[in-house]
Amino acid sequence: MVATEPRYDVFVSHKSEHKPWVEWLSKALKGCGRSVFLDIWNLTPGDNWVEGLHRGLEGARSAVLVATPEVVNSGWVRQEYDSLLRRRQAEPSFRLIPIVFGDIPNLPFLKDLQAVDFRDPARYRESFHRLLCGLEGREPGSETCLPCEIPPPPPLRLQGVEAAAPGETAFLQRVVDRLSRPFCAPLMLLARGQRYQGPVIAALLEMLHGLYNDSQLFHLSPPYSERVADAEYFEELGRQCRFTRKTPDSTAFTAAFEELLQGGRRSALLVTGFEHANENCRRELAGALRMLTERHVEHLRVVLCGGEKLAQQRYGEAKLSFLSHAEAEEWPDPNMADVLSWQSQEFTKLSLDEAAAGDLLQSSGGHPGLIRWCLDRWKEEGGSPAWAEWAYTCTELWESWHRLGSQDAQPLKDALLRDDLGPALGWPLHVAARRLYWNDLLKAHKRKLVWRADIVRQVGREVLG
Repeated sequence: MVATEPRYDVFVSHKSEHKPWVEWLSKALKGCGRSVFLDIWNLTPGDNWVEGLHRGLEGARSAVLVATPEVVNSGWVRQEYDSLLRRRQAEPSFRLIPIVFGDIPNLPFLKDLQAVDFRDPARYRESFHRLLCGLEGREPGSETCLPCEIPPPPPLRLQGVEAAAPGETAFLQRVVDRLSRPFCAPLMLLARGQRYQGPVIAALLEMLHGLYNDSQLFHLSPPYSERVADAEYFEELGRQCRFTRKTPDSTAFTAAFEELLQGGRRSALLVTGFEHANENCRRELAGALRMLTERHVEHLRVVLCGGEKLAQQRYGEAKLSFLSHAEAEEWPDPNMADVLSWQSQEFTKLSLDEAAAGDLLQSSGGHPGLIRWCLDRWKEEGGSPAWAEWAYTCTELWESWHRLGSQDAQPLKDALLRDDLGPALGWPLHVAARRLYWNDLLKAHKRKLVWRADIVRQVGREVLG
């Protein structure tokens, strides 16, 4: 709770790498009459910056979270998000607006909060209008109306994202080899939990550009909204496909794509962020892709990246199984080479040998979020690694258990008593095991599903009681 009258209208949470774009956003908000807390404007040199950010966060009426792909790996931004979420829960009037860019995993706040999509620079006025409406708690309507003119934003550069790790690169090479076969069913690349797919998707696109030219390769990233209408959803997908006519539904989208394939034209379609829309849109898109791939099996290659909701289109029952003919591949767990690669790219001041990397893999159970969290803590605190102690404080781990426990907790409590959670299947038979598996808390070992690590189970016991 905020004890005094807020000093700022908006607090901006972001990664420091995106400072030029965030400064543009903050200046635009200020030009529209909003007082903004931005670290480089409001932190006093010589003061404790953590305490200063905390004061700024508590002293704002609303907040904007710039959710670029790298946010998943930023321990500090995730801590800010936790504080913002607690504030929102304590104060219903507090507004928290995510801004999204690029391809990011299924973060919890994108499930629960309506985000503003800034991915298309040409539509920045429309996006900024929606942001202002969100901060004011009013509907955006059909017309864009700004209180003042704002200049176009500078490009938000995501090239600083690290390259795919060795294990991920090998995984992608297997995917591309399969796509090169004469016949290939749609491929699902499934990521559990909150795995960061940005570098892998960038690497996959680069590989696909070696097989297809720009007119043959299509990258679709559906709107980030659970409330998007079918017409808006499919018109946005049609725009991304560069269609010259509108596609207000799945039928029109399918027909327009079939025109591209006339005459045996060879094409590839990469769909990322499949789970970011509502269930009806997901089902309609899955049905359209099934029709396209069955009619054009020789000339169309489809790759879909997503998580549990994408897997449901493969394994679900009855009407949900629109993509039952697809082949599913799961994102690989990090190996020794991957951990050493992350350290050399992102944590250059650390000295991580194979023995320490092996201890980290064992303590984390190969959980990518735990691994990165522990490396972050080591970078900040130095000294001898305390993997287990640091893993216990991992925001993602606690977040996963709190989210699971907010539903039916008793089956999860029963599962905590078991070492064996059933056969190692991509879609576990028991609902509790399925929920744990897709939240990345279980792993396959000797054809069985087991707990990733002792620390995962410990946190679960503490959260569920």
